[in-house]
Amino acid sequence: MYFQAGYREGITAGQQATAQAGFDEGYNTKGVPLGRETGLLRGVAASLLAYLGTNASIDRLIAPQDHESITQQARDLVRKLGKFRIADLAGPDLEAEQHAKEHGEDVVVPQQIQVQRDMDSLQDSLEGLTNQRKIQTSAVPTPPYEELQACKQELKGLLERLNLNISLD
Repeated sequence: MYFQAGYREGITAGQQATAQAGFDEGYNTKGVPLGRETGLLRGVAASLLAYLGTNASIDRLIAPQDHESITQQARDLVRKLGKFRIADLAGPDLEAEQHAKEHGEDVVVPQQIQVQRDMDSLQDSLEGLTNQRKIQTSAVPTPPYEELQACKQELKGLLERLNLNISLD
């Protein structure tokens, strides 16, 4: 009887230690770098949009007729960057899913992530009902991290066009 209780306590302690180590690794190798990069891009894009909206001297950097198109491009970037979620950028934990499958366990999605996925799906469905949604020309969706990098390049191009020397790295 004592042996069984000690065994169960040992298993529980081992699972907790492994889970904590996995969380720490994922947090340090994926969560923090992705969060930092996404936050930096969001901050620079939002600041650029504010700069374009409030700075009368911007006309010395660009032709007045280009001001509206550049401002609209900045608005679109802010909107695109606001849709990125760290869980989507990081992707699924394939190692954890494989481990669960090997041990006959169900792959459990934490409730908070499932609620966020459901809300994102609902938002995407609602956007599909409006005329403002752009139709994708590609049959294969672009992975979220590649989309983030495309936004980064677009933001770099805008900054260069305005001769603003801001590092995004």
